[in-house]
This record gives sequence, C-alpha cells and structure tokens, in this order.
Amino acid sequence: MRRAQVLEVPALLPYFGPRPAWIRSRRPLSITVNKGVYRSRDGIVVTVPVGYVTDLASSPRLLWPVLPPHGQLIIACLPHDWGYSHGGAPGFLPRAWWDALFHDLLEITPEVKRWKIPVAYAAVRIGGRGGWKYGWEPFEPQEIPDWPSLGLNDNRYHL
Repeated sequence: MRRAQVLEVPALLPYFGPRPAWIRSRRPLSITVNKGVYRSRDGIVVTVPVGYVTDLASSPRLLWPVLPPHGQLIIACLPHDWGYSHGGAPGFLPRAWWDALFHDLLEITPEVKRWKIPVAYAAVRIGGRGGWKYGWEPFEPQEIPDWPSLGLNDNRYHL
C-alpha cells in the first residue's frame, strides 16, 4: 500500500491581515510564504499555494492538551484546511477524501503519537461538517503591511 507523502514542506509566518470568510475562529492566523506540495496514497498531488491563510488546527480549546492548534498537527492541517476552504464545488474532491488525507499525513508525521491519530481523525469527521465550504470567493491578500515588522523586507515575500 502506498503512503501519503510531503513533497515540499511549506513555510508559514504569522498573518495579521483581514480574516478570510471561512475562518470563524479568533485564533492567530498563519500565511504560507512558499507552497506546500503533498501526494495522497492514491497518487493525487495537492498544492497549497503561496499566500494561503489558515488557522491550522481548528480544534476546540478543550481538546488543546491532546490536539493543539499548532505544532505536531501542522503537516496534516494545512492541506486539510485548504481542501475544506475550497470544498464542495462541482468536480472537487469530496470531504471524506480530505479527511483521509489528513489521517494519512498524521500517520507519517513522526511527532504524532499513534493514539492521537484516531482521535484527530474523529474530530475532523465530527467537527468538520461546519467547515466544509461551497462557493466562497477566493481570498487572496494583495499586500501584507506587517512584513517589515517580521524582519522580511525582501520584496519576494509580497504577494
């Protein structure tokens, strides 16, 4: 059986701009400064583009000791969030596929303890219904005024 793979690891930075409509939480946000590329076990390649804004794990505060919103879950959360924020459109992969990718990426993340995988998977299956979107307008930040405060004065980071 083939396993999911991370082909290109994305870099994330804090994001302080406007919140995309699909993010209802008040958690801190992150933005990708380079793309993330993933291959599912069925061979489908998913690319999370530069400039994608996410809150990463949308787990309730009660679950943070087990499923923290940052840290070990990031590898699986980023493509899962991307899929959910674009999901439901005709021809788009179904929600169950994105949840399976999340599960498979947790399995290949060494820092994730084995017992957390079914817990995290159950959380996205049960709690993810409200996050599955259809018809959102694409959100593309055009300018991030906070780059200099992050020490990133290089123009290549401006979207």
